[in-house]
Amino acid sequence: MFLILTFLLETALSAERPKHWDHVLDAADRHEFYQNGAPVVKPSDAWQTLFSLAYYDRNLSRQKDCVLYRVPGAEAGILKVVTVSPSQSCDDYFFQNQGLLIEEVRSLRFTVGDSEIWLEGTRGERRFRWDIPLASVFTRQPPVAGLSSAEFKAPGFILLAPASPTAQRKLRPFPMKDSLCHGINDDCTEASPSTCGDCESGWYEIPNGCPVGPRFCGVLQCGKKNGPACRRGLRWQREEVELDCRTNSSFAYCAPGLTVACEGRKAFCR
Repeated sequence: MFLILTFLLETALSAERPKHWDHVLDAADRHEFYQNGAPVVKPSDAWQTLFSLAYYDRNLSRQKDCVLYRVPGAEAGILKVVTVSPSQSCDDYFFQNQGLLIEEVRSLRFTVGDSEIWLEGTRGERRFRWDIPLASVFTRQPPVAGLSSAEFKAPGFILLAPASPTAQRKLRPFPMKDSLCHGINDDCTEASPSTCGDCESGWYEIPNGCPVGPRFCGVLQCGKKNGPACRRGLRWQREEVELDCRTNSSFAYCAPGLTVACEGRKAFCR
């Protein structure tokens, strides 16, 4: 009986990664403020998108898996994997009751590299680790003898990221550092569609009280002096108050010793 209970407990606390992640093409939607290998500890009790993974399913249709995490706080954290279409936003699935749910996560850290991603955490008293290789090219499997070209499904063409920044620069120049790549109006409507995927070194967001603030090309860590303030989690922002930095800047926070300063609706640390 003791062995059976032990087995059931270990099974309940196991956290196996999806098997189709053996064939991931690339990663996107990486959270801009989390450092590789550092514990994810804030904002507490708030859902965050860690990253997304692109791959082809059995029908050779491109899919995207969103890796979402509710940061531990008053309660233990939750790790969630949701499959969406490539054009959908991961942030729309924070509160959807679907996908793979791993509850009772007490700690988590991850690294997104050029050839591999790893994610490591603690669930209850047990540790788990996911290693995810990134494929550099898509290899078409040879057709089985006897199949016609119509029966053997394969994509007509596949767009892959260039092998090096130099190769991409020959196609089009990178946007300038600190240039606007996703415009958001003061009323939280979209002023211009996002082109942040073209930024050479990623992008950063300046919180303004909207669920998504204006984004700029470049690398900046939030909460530091003269940099953008950190934005609290979306669950916190859904309180029924107007989140306008000029009248209510409580949606943003800075490192100890600094204060939130507003430039219009945008929040900075001074």
